[in-house]
Formats: sequence, C-alpha cells, structure tokens
Amino acid sequence: MGIVSANLLLLTIFYLPVLFSVLTGIGLIVVRTLGRRRPWAAMAVTLVLCVVVVWLSMSVMHPDDYPGPFCPTGVPEWWPAAIPL
Repeated sequence: MGIVSANLLLLTIFYLPVLFSVLTGIGLIVVRTLGRRRPWAAMAVTLVLCVVVVWLSMSVMHPDDYPGPFCPTGVPEWWPAAIPL
C-alpha cells in the first residue's frame, strides 16, 4: 500500500498541475480564436481537445506491462471497454 500512496502523491504534486496548465492553455487559445464569433464551436472544440489530451496522458502514464494484484489485466476495471488504453 505504501507504493500506491507514493505514486498518488507524485501524481498529485507534479503531474496534475502540469495537466491543468496544458488544458487551461488549450481552452484560452481556442476561446480567443473562435470565442467571439462562434462561442458554441469554441466550447465544443475545447471539450474535444481536452478529452484528447486527457486520453493521451492516461495512455502515456499507464504502462502496458502492469499486471498488478488490483489490476490483473493491466486496464482498470472502471475504464470503459470502448476506449482503448
């Protein structure tokens, strides 16, 4: 259990602020380019880009060779089967 808590601490301290900054930057860029003329298009594009960035970050942070006791298949049980990881 100590290794899991250490990994979560590192994720919280280092990775999440960087991911939040990237997503905020994407949102600001899209809103500045599309926001005044097409606000709904800007929101849709921002949402799609944020989902893509989160999916890419999950696939980079999640190694393929991780069969652990809590996750024997290497994919978390809560992860949707329709989205490849």
